[in-house]
Amino acid sequence: AVWAPGYGPVFEINAADLGGVQSFRFFFYSANATTADFAPDQGAWSYQLTPLQLNARSMTLDRARAGRPFSARLAVVRSDFDVPLDEGTIACSAKLGAKTLAGTGRFAGGRVVCTWRLPKGSRGKRLTGTVAVTFQGVEAKRSFATTVR
Repeated sequence: AVWAPGYGPVFEINAADLGGVQSFRFFFYSANATTADFAPDQGAWSYQLTPLQLNARSMTLDRARAGRPFSARLAVVRSDFDVPLDEGTIACSAKLGAKTLAGTGRFAGGRVVCTWRLPKGSRGKRLTGTVAVTFQGVEAKRSFATTVR
């Protein structure tokens, strides 16, 4: 178990270890030499297994300027805790006209950030690309298009 701020203890169990069930009921029991406690006080909690989803929310783009770095920032939220994704594999793809640009990706400020260096002679050209992130086999991505100034 790990402690998630604002949530409490988080227990990770592989779905395969549950024998293929789609839901289960559980309770907690703690004890020492003289006392014991159950939670909840009566019965048990129910839990329904749901697949993880990554929700691509808003994307913000820098102004694309020839000879300068250009960044695209994508907000991606995990469905399990409704918090910004801060880990995974980032893929940054972009084309300036027909030319492929190499990009780098990172997590910053609760967003997935991809950055490319725009060539000096790219003014007036169309820049298109995609910011994508994969976490636990689930992908979120969003495309963009803009003109270099």
